[in-house]
Order: sequence, then C-alpha cells, then structure tokens
Amino acid sequence: MRNIKARGSGLFFMILILILGCAMYYVMENQPSIFYPPQTTDTYVPNLSIYPDPTLTPGDVMSTNWTIVCADGYSARARNVSEKKKKEVYARYNITYPQPTGSIEVDHYVAISIGGSNSIENLWPEAEEPRPGFREKDVVEAALHRAVCHAKIMTLEQAQKAIVSDWYKVYTDYGYVIKNVTPTEDDN
Repeated sequence: MRNIKARGSGLFFMILILILGCAMYYVMENQPSIFYPPQTTDTYVPNLSIYPDPTLTPGDVMSTNWTIVCADGYSARARNVSEKKKKEVYARYNITYPQPTGSIEVDHYVAISIGGSNSIENLWPEAEEPRPGFREKDVVEAALHRAVCHAKIMTLEQAQKAIVSDWYKVYTDYGYVIKNVTPTEDDN
C-alpha cells in the first residue's frame, strides 16, 4: 500500500512539473523584448526600428533654400504638428496613443532645421530606447543644421540626403565631431 502511495505522489509531482514547465514556456515565449519596457493593459510598446517604415514615412522637405532654413527662429516658426496629426502618426504605425511621456516622440524624419516638412510623409514615432533613439537623432540633426548654416561645409540638399540615407551612419561615422553637440531650438 505504501509503495502505491509513493508512486501516486511521484506521478502527481511529475505532472505538476510538466504543467509548470509548459506554463513557463508559454510565459517566456510571450514576453516582450528585453529591449522595451514591459507592456501594461493600457499601453502597447511597439517594436520600433531606428528608421521609419519607408512606405509610411519616406521623408518630405518643405524647403531647399538654406537662407530660409538658416534664418534665426525658423524651426520654431515652421514646426506645426497638431495633436490630431500625432494621433494619426501613431495610428499609421499601429501604436496606442499616448505612450508614457518621454518613451516615444513623433519625429520629423527630415528635421525641420534642415528643411523637413510637417507632412504625414515626414513624421514617424521614434522611440528613446533602445539606444540609438530620438536623442541621438536630435544630435545628428543639430550637427547637420550647423554644418549647413554655420560652417557651410555642406549644402542643405546634402544634409537632407544624409539624414534620409542613413542618419545613424552619420552618427557613428562622425560621432567624434558631433558627440558634444547640444541641440538648440533652431537645430531641431
């Protein structure tokens, strides 16, 4: 009798371990990426790339005239993205609006400071984390603005092409130059 009880409890524990193993497997397979904050019931954290979806956000420019773009206060005057448009950007990327403050921003693919437009084709949700994120892209935008408007070492069209071609390559290739650039109002 004792032997039957021992086998019965052993079988019970084997089944319990099997059930727990299956449950752990399910939980692990359905976990969000470790690179993104955990999801909650009211927030959807998307799997965003450091580049926008080219079919949704190919980039768009408002100006190719450096004298207009480089004028003091241009970025502040030109920037015009309403809450309605921000919600539209989130919807196009299937992201719940709003996200926690500071986690994602609606960004201009071609920065206003280098002639980018406020059109939906130039806006995308850019995450802060994982790095590189919107803060690193802001540094590139500031450096390109200064290269066009202050140092005059590139044309506005070259800066626009550089950011759309591969903004992160600009960041990594010229990191030693732009590392200490702090974006200002006119740079973004």
